[in-house]
Amino acid sequence: MHPWLSYEHRVAYVDHVGADLIATDKKEKRYAISVKSRVFKTDGPQQPFDVDQQQKLVSFAEDFGLIATVAFVCIDKIEINKDINIDVYIIELEDFRKLANKVKGITSTGANGEILHFSNAPRNQKYLQNNELINFHRLTLKANN
Repeated sequence: MHPWLSYEHRVAYVDHVGADLIATDKKEKRYAISVKSRVFKTDGPQQPFDVDQQQKLVSFAEDFGLIATVAFVCIDKIEINKDINIDVYIIELEDFRKLANKVKGITSTGANGEILHFSNAPRNQKYLQNNELINFHRLTLKANN
């Protein structure tokens, strides 16, 4: 797994159609990253990644010779006296497609399974957080008690 959030990587904010970040790892691999974030109030919602979003990311990545990648940032319900976990899952789009309907928390819908869904529900977390194709990091904001 890549230590994505370390000082050894270069990251640029691009905010372009299809991608939000460009990152380069220690091996000089280059990634176009689409960031999807959500504050969860329950464990039910899934974060969809539809065909249009996928095509825009792939197009951007191909134009610049990058690997199409998605980062899901899942933030706990915010409560003032409680620690807040921010879970970050980074997965290459090709692997996201491969894992759909094979790993709990990643599903696909649509006539050809082209709409991908990601769910960080507690029942899915151990499968997502321990999958070798998914780079997982947890950041915790400590409550001010």
